[in-house]
Amino acid sequence: MVLYVLPREGSCRAGFMASRRVGGAVRRNRAKRRMREAWRVVAPCGGGGFDVVFAARPELADLTTPELIEQMRRGLERSGVWSR
Repeated sequence: MVLYVLPREGSCRAGFMASRRVGGAVRRNRAKRRMREAWRVVAPCGGGGFDVVFAARPELADLTTPELIEQMRRGLERSGVWSR
């Protein structure tokens, strides 16, 4: 998954996208649903506001949910949006 971050005023917002490289419509929608669910677990509380966009990659389908959550958490930590 690729992460794009842009600082903004207010709270954090997230967007999810999956291109045709991920697969057919069913696979793309499943990838976006899984990323939204992982975001609900990881979403940062408080702090500054950010616009965050997650772009699915074809390898996302092979990840388990805990692995997806950990990857999302790691990406947000590296970008400065989330901290432990």
